[in-house]
Amino acid sequence: MKNNMGLLFRELRDLTRTTSPKRVNVVLVCGTDDELVPHKPLLEGGSRKVVTGFYDVVGYLRTAQDQKQQEVRVLQITPTPTAVAKCRLHTYRLSTAQRL
Repeated sequence: MKNNMGLLFRELRDLTRTTSPKRVNVVLVCGTDDELVPHKPLLEGGSRKVVTGFYDVVGYLRTAQDQKQQEVRVLQITPTPTAVAKCRLHTYRLSTAQRL
């Protein structure tokens, strides 16, 4: 199963490459075990490391209180001691056509 999952993650990643015949955006949603810290994708064995390495944005969705004490959802994309997260979007530059 682990090899099949790894292959699936690679195939999904390859769809995002500029050389892909049908380039797409890939969104992968995983659960997490709230009892384990730091929070990581709830996947078997090495698959959680593969997933976090393959994709440009890894976020942790949590709830927080806003200024009006309302519960809001916050997508954390900066790593902390309590959650695995990352964002590599700052490395991409938009061409003039993409900005329009």
